[in-house]
Amino acid sequence: MLTVSSTPAAAAPAAGCRDGSATISGAYLHFSMCWDAVSGTWVDYWLEDTATDGRRAELWLQHPGTGASGEEIDEVTGGNGDLSISFWYEVSVTSNVYPKLCTSDANTDRRCSGWL
Repeated sequence: MLTVSSTPAAAAPAAGCRDGSATISGAYLHFSMCWDAVSGTWVDYWLEDTATDGRRAELWLQHPGTGASGEEIDEVTGGNGDLSISFWYEVSVTSNVYPKLCTSDANTDRRCSGWL
């Protein structure tokens, strides 16, 4: 009698896409995100400063490797109507990416949405 035992290989993260948006006082974010185990993660976004209040609009992303606070990806500093339409791409990040929208006064007094 031959007995063979093996450990199943870890499943690759499921591929997918999602869209979302957030509004906080002085800022707006809209994003479209897709990810898979081969191509990584791609985030298209629209980040807008919606108030002339001296605060900047900021996009932060949390993903494996950034820790709980995440990392700032972009900021818009020109006041009401200033915007950035751009993308973030990382081939080594294949899942668990969460954006959040913040405003700050030159990196002080940061106010944020929750992770989206």
